[in-house]
Amino acid sequence: MKTLFLIFLASCISLAKADSTNFSLGDASVVVPAPDGYFRCDGKVRGVDVIALAHIPTTNQELAFYCDENDLAKVSAGRDPSFSRFFDVQVRVSLKNKDYSDQEFNDIKQALKKFVGDDQLGELSTQTAEAVSQKLAKIREKAGNLKFGDTAQLGVFDETSDSICMAMFLKATYGAGNGTSDNLVRMMTTALVHVHKRVFYLYSSSIFQDETDITWTRSEIRKWRDAVITANRSIAGTDASARVATDNEAAAGYRLKAKGGDVEAARELGLLYLAGKGVPQDFKEALHWLGMAGDHGDGMAASALGNMYYQGQGVTQDFGQAFGWFQKAAQKGNLGAEMILGGMYYKGQGVAKDYGQAFAWYQKAAEQGVPSAQAVMGSMYYNGQGAPQDYAEARRWFEKAANQGDADAQYAVGLIFEKGQGANQDATIAVEWYKKAAAQGQNDAQEALKRLGYAQ
Repeated sequence: MKTLFLIFLASCISLAKADSTNFSLGDASVVVPAPDGYFRCDGKVRGVDVIALAHIPTTNQELAFYCDENDLAKVSAGRDPSFSRFFDVQVRVSLKNKDYSDQEFNDIKQALKKFVGDDQLGELSTQTAEAVSQKLAKIREKAGNLKFGDTAQLGVFDETSDSICMAMFLKATYGAGNGTSDNLVRMMTTALVHVHKRVFYLYSSSIFQDETDITWTRSEIRKWRDAVITANRSIAGTDASARVATDNEAAAGYRLKAKGGDVEAARELGLLYLAGKGVPQDFKEALHWLGMAGDHGDGMAASALGNMYYQGQGVTQDFGQAFGWFQKAAQKGNLGAEMILGGMYYKGQGVAKDYGQAFAWYQKAAEQGVPSAQAVMGSMYYNGQGAPQDYAEARRWFEKAANQGDADAQYAVGLIFEKGQGANQDATIAVEWYKKAAAQGQNDAQEALKRLGYAQ
């Protein structure tokens, strides 16, 4: 029953998704909307950062990494993620402060086209099955000859005045929690984007199995590229340096108020130093101002401090300090802190392991409708952790989360109906839930359907 053990989210997933994020590249600021259905997960769970950084060239800096909710939950729970599909944003470190004119960017595009060549695949969706099969056979042969870290360029497949999109295969050692990394080949597409005179990379990536992975990565990078360009064009004034100037003015205003004892201003100034927005990123300054606000009862500042100590961000990782700050934040009703406290009590991080306390904190979040917390409640009732074992209650909480789209909870409901635990045994209902979870890539549900004779 290991698949029904606690799904611990080290930082609240409900807070992980970002509609857009601003990144400062020198004196320019660019806005990057999150890909549809994916979650900003870098800097929130250490395990994600370690795995994500494994594929970053030494010449580049990761700006953001996006994975689906299922993988984020697995890493947060200490389980192996598949990272079957993900997105990320990178910038070349040596060029992040450089302005590129339209002509200079066009020169870059022409040089890339000469280097990587034109598209070798075409639009597979418009080709005959025989043509697709022949091309895939050649691709598999090429991929089979790759060594770890090798790439095989497939060429430029899309270009606009502000971007150029390329595809490649990569033989990788990361992102295969099922032990099959020796055979792992990823399909990767890159969009080099030019906005506000800055150039940066967008990536979409999928484990390569068949032509659907090729069409998915190319389609998704186009959609994301278009969303990024549109978002930056819609910025009032379209002058990114003006946004940075505004941030500088905000930081100066917050500093003046914070020195006068304004708690909210101290919090906001600390968050600016933490993100490096309007001021140079400075963790020491962030600790000072966030600490001032946190000591005066600001729940958001306390949560930010807890996360710094939990992740070891600018400080030595210290679960004890993290626990203390998260406790202060939770006492102010901070939902994310309530989730994290539940996990820390469950794992015994910074405090003695206590399933009863873990249960109590998760229950607070679950009763506020957080699906991941509801799934945890189902797990704890199912396993008799922090509460008497009660399959009926487990089913009730799992169903709450499942009805909100939580894939692990959907699988759990299916298993409960298949086994008749807390519900009348009903294979038909079980399969319905398995199919919902499997459609989101939930591995256990996919295996259950195969076991029951349903081809996937």
